[in-house]
Amino acid sequence: MIRLFFFILLISASSMAQIKEAITEPQGVNTDAVIIEKDGKIIYQYYNRGYTPSTPHLSWSMAKTITGFLIGQASLEYKFSIEDKVSKFIPDFKGSARIIDVLQMSSGINFSEDYFGLPVSSDVVKMLYLDGARLGATEYVKTLPRRENVKPGDHFFYSSGDANLLMEILKKVINNDQVYENYPWEKIFKPLGIEHATFERDRNNIFIGSSYIYMSAPDYLKIGQLIMNNGLWNGKQIIPEFYIKLLHTVAPGVDKIAVGGTSSARAYSMQATTNLPILGRGLEPEYEDLPLDAILLLGHQGQLIVASPSQKLVIVRLAMDKGAKFKKKTFFSAVKDLINSTDAGAYTTAGDHKNPALKSPKPSEGLTGKLHIMDLFKVPLLIRSYAAKEYCSCRFVVGRSHEDCYDDVALTMPIMPQIHVTDGENGTKKITTTFFIGDENTTEFTGEKFGCRLVN
Repeated sequence: MIRLFFFILLISASSMAQIKEAITEPQGVNTDAVIIEKDGKIIYQYYNRGYTPSTPHLSWSMAKTITGFLIGQASLEYKFSIEDKVSKFIPDFKGSARIIDVLQMSSGINFSEDYFGLPVSSDVVKMLYLDGARLGATEYVKTLPRRENVKPGDHFFYSSGDANLLMEILKKVINNDQVYENYPWEKIFKPLGIEHATFERDRNNIFIGSSYIYMSAPDYLKIGQLIMNNGLWNGKQIIPEFYIKLLHTVAPGVDKIAVGGTSSARAYSMQATTNLPILGRGLEPEYEDLPLDAILLLGHQGQLIVASPSQKLVIVRLAMDKGAKFKKKTFFSAVKDLINSTDAGAYTTAGDHKNPALKSPKPSEGLTGKLHIMDLFKVPLLIRSYAAKEYCSCRFVVGRSHEDCYDDVALTMPIMPQIHVTDGENGTKKITTTFFIGDENTTEFTGEKFGCRLVN
């Protein structure tokens, strides 16, 4: 019996070592926090780079899932249907897309999603730091043309622009600025006991639902727990049952075609990713070491939440990776080994339900937008805008030091601008970046609730 006990301890220690290796290697993988919870118990926890259980962390695209939840809740409260056309609420929106098409990344908007290097031609970069910072995120999205040869609802293309459209729809539906600006807190954060959350907005005071929520690792764990509990929290149905059902259903457009430039392996549902097979294209689940019913929230620079109702599992990973070097499949394999070593092998995954009729998906890299010669002149502007925005949020929302924030921003910058911090009115902070003489960009921090926003 004693030998068996020590044997189990040895296996568990080996599994934990595998996880540690997966979240710290290779060079460029900068894991800030990991929490693994199984059957209501935290079986692994890790913090690094000065992050603690109380430190806020940027969500990047994990915010999209919360955006979708808010639309689901509002549809019941304000009596509209997700089958309604977007143009019903945004009259200047061109196209026939319905709200559900936008939720499922099938709006038909010709949007390019690329982050690496200095992608000045990428629509997501233009939306967040260039034209969209001047016009407003959704105002920029509405200027984009429609895709040719595909219809809304009949394809899949991952687009942060779609998520931001949802937040303008929400604003139009609520039609009350004070109610709108409190809606995420009243409907999600407060019910889950999340005391400190930041949700940043664009220049038109519309939440940037694609990218900019800040919470601590234990608070992101609560989002995962909410999904694991099928939208129930303390006996109350926080997320509508109809939405939970769609959350666990591969979107019709995914079954038909993934437009070039987006992942052909991603079994997307409603502002989140499933681990289900894509039956329409004969593809098996992407992650064999995760449960079939796992819902994944995936974000830029390695953000990750996994939630499985059947296995009572939640995984959170927060990071600031340089490039796409983090190996999710290696990490999920190590998590499986850890669970099996501590849970007597009671962990069932997609790999346990292999269907020989399905083929392995081939992950594809996103394509960059077309580079125009005039875009090259925007590189200094992008350097200043990105540095001003991300440094501001790092310093005054997250609360990291100047040195740490400078290093974090520099992960994606070939050269850093000069950064100046000054006091604004009513306790605000202003961050100004200069790159060439006479050129500068300014971001303003207005408090914990709304964080930072580019103001010029």
